[in-house]
Amino acid sequence: MIKTVHPIISLFLLILQFGIVNIYAQDYSQWEIPDGAIARLGKGRINDMEYSPDGSILAVATTIGIWIYDTETYQEQKLFTRSHQEMEKVNFNVDGTVLTGMERFGNKITRWDITLPEIEKSSKMKHDFPLNALYSSDGSTYATLSFKDIHLWDSKTKTSKHKLKGHEGYIGCLSYSPDSKIIASGSKDQTIRLWDVKTGKHIQTLTEHKDQINFLSFSPDGSTLISVSADMTINFWDIDSRELKLTFAIQGVISNQSIKKEKIKRTFFSPDKNLLITAGENRTIHLWDTSTGKLKHTFSDLQDDSKKTGYKKEIENVLFSPDGKSILSLVNDYQIRMWDIATGKRITFTGDTHYLTNATYSPDGKTLATVEYPSGIRIWDIRTGKLKRTISNFNPRYSSHKTEYDTYDIAFTPNGEKAIISESNGTLSLWDTGTKRWHTLIRKTKGSKRTWHQNVMLSPDGETIVSWNASKDGVIRFWNATTGEHKRTIKDHIGPIRSVEFSRDGSLLASYRFSDEDKSIRLWDVATGKHTQTFSGHKDRIGSVVFSPDGETLISGGHYGTILIWDVSTGKHKFLTDQGVDTKRNTHYNSKMVLMFNSDGSKLATGDKNGIIRIWDVSTWKEDQTLEGHANAITSIDFSPDDRSIASTGKDGTVRLWDIDTGQQIQSISCHRNVFWYVMFYPNGLPLATEVAGMNSFYDSEIINLWDLRTGERIKTLAGHSGDITGLSFSDDGNTLVSTGFDDTVLLWDLSSIVQEFDVNSAISDK
Repeated sequence: MIKTVHPIISLFLLILQFGIVNIYAQDYSQWEIPDGAIARLGKGRINDMEYSPDGSILAVATTIGIWIYDTETYQEQKLFTRSHQEMEKVNFNVDGTVLTGMERFGNKITRWDITLPEIEKSSKMKHDFPLNALYSSDGSTYATLSFKDIHLWDSKTKTSKHKLKGHEGYIGCLSYSPDSKIIASGSKDQTIRLWDVKTGKHIQTLTEHKDQINFLSFSPDGSTLISVSADMTINFWDIDSRELKLTFAIQGVISNQSIKKEKIKRTFFSPDKNLLITAGENRTIHLWDTSTGKLKHTFSDLQDDSKKTGYKKEIENVLFSPDGKSILSLVNDYQIRMWDIATGKRITFTGDTHYLTNATYSPDGKTLATVEYPSGIRIWDIRTGKLKRTISNFNPRYSSHKTEYDTYDIAFTPNGEKAIISESNGTLSLWDTGTKRWHTLIRKTKGSKRTWHQNVMLSPDGETIVSWNASKDGVIRFWNATTGEHKRTIKDHIGPIRSVEFSRDGSLLASYRFSDEDKSIRLWDVATGKHTQTFSGHKDRIGSVVFSPDGETLISGGHYGTILIWDVSTGKHKFLTDQGVDTKRNTHYNSKMVLMFNSDGSKLATGDKNGIIRIWDVSTWKEDQTLEGHANAITSIDFSPDDRSIASTGKDGTVRLWDIDTGQQIQSISCHRNVFWYVMFYPNGLPLATEVAGMNSFYDSEIINLWDLRTGERIKTLAGHSGDITGLSFSDDGNTLVSTGFDDTVLLWDLSSIVQEFDVNSAISDK
């Protein structure tokens, strides 16, 4: 489902027109940005990360490319992208000079020489279901997969050496022998094949497994191959005789009689291949000698965590330190579990930890990098267990504890020095755009059973942040937009607040619920936080509220079509019948209202669930025009700067332009009903429309099409997101379009240059 960005995102205000270039002049937010974009906020969602062999670089694969960090300062150095494609995997060659990135959906491998400033040409061959490139031990070749085939490449010339064919099902795993002479492949066809790397010839097929092969690893001396099948049968094979020499586990139960019959849930190998690691259903980790199959160590944290939240979760991954002295298990919760192998003691980490989704060691084994939700990457000193540094503006990879990808509400202060960012996990932060420092206003606590998104709005003067939660409680919080200082908390509603609305001068705030129990509207003094009025009169749930431009009148729309008009100073209801108007004609039956005043407040436009728009004369509250054309509910209405026309969008997948004086439709652009339209008037009166594809495979949901609503012609296509676009918004000054996407980034597009180019082209074409 497409999610819209809260209207406050349009409050980028002056920063978007004047200040953004200076603020981001030397900042990563302008690195490798797409054509037409001003800046990118956020570095994407983390999929993978790896240290270079010498430990000098940390490479992070994200939804927008691969970020390169210098490990002395942990400052970003480069961003490698290939047409803004999402990178799923990243790894270095043996000497650390070549970086390999694997696209998540593009089925391509891209290689970069990190010693050069320019990006190397990507691999010409597409790979179905690609794994990350696997390098041989001597670094002379690397292997990639293409469904049932294996491609062997020369690392120096980057040319294909052999294409290995023979498997009848897709290949899921590969392993080079220590001497790089043999490569083993495991397939869904339940077989293991051994291949000669030099000649590309098939050596032998091993056929004892009854399900697909998931893991393969040679022992350090190359004499043994260990295979793990989907039925959790683990076999040890003799490479010289190519015969089965030990059935280590049968259907997940270890054959060693000294071990309690506990089912294996995960299997891993140590980096040096000396150890096979099995993680049991009770979070017990056993370390086995890969040559003999004998037990060497056992670790368990079940007793320590028996009273802690999440102790029943299974181990997702096990990592060895490069020096082999410690072992780390990831359970996808809030704890770093690391043990000293020699002593069996658990190493204590001190510092605020969040939800762990991934981790990696530095090559020297002294540093641990963890990917933590929602705080990006944290760097730890393993010797002391202390937190060294935090790398922000990242999001971790999607994991089972989240119900959806992260989304943001963002608002900038008018001077552009601060940004208020609300994340879908309930965290509310204030970001200094100059220093890049974050100040957390609200943080989701570890004990919270659910995450609650904080809606956020900035007052018209840019001095006050208001946050509320539409799913949890009736609390409204006020913050100083400059310092982040909490000013006050108010609670008068019983239950979740639907929305709030500022008066145009920012002195008043109206709040309301979308509830059958509470059908009232509360009015608050922003300066003092005092409750000034309660408006009661709706007989159904309230769906929308809007202040008149002069702040003297409040209009509210009920879910079933009732429109009520209130005197702000007295709190009294101005009944429409008092003006001699038929109330039936002022009712949008069975609809949730869309309300919009024109610039001087002389006219009110209302839109209903049936697709009807009505224009009202505010002085008499009589209906001036009825605009009919939409086949489904109205989703937005916008007046032109001269108040002579309006644009509207509907759930029927159309955007329409109307002449207010005549009530005639000027233009209509139609798409599939799952396409969502956004519309605004540029300051010169040009009506601009954009669409976002919903859940429909016929439309590219990663691009933005910009249309001239007067002619119905597409004037520009904006491409830059690597994931589905989740929402769009225009800045109030009309110069910037803001887009958010499932790649966990926000892109700011320069509309002024597009409109200028369009106007020039239009002038030329007119001649």
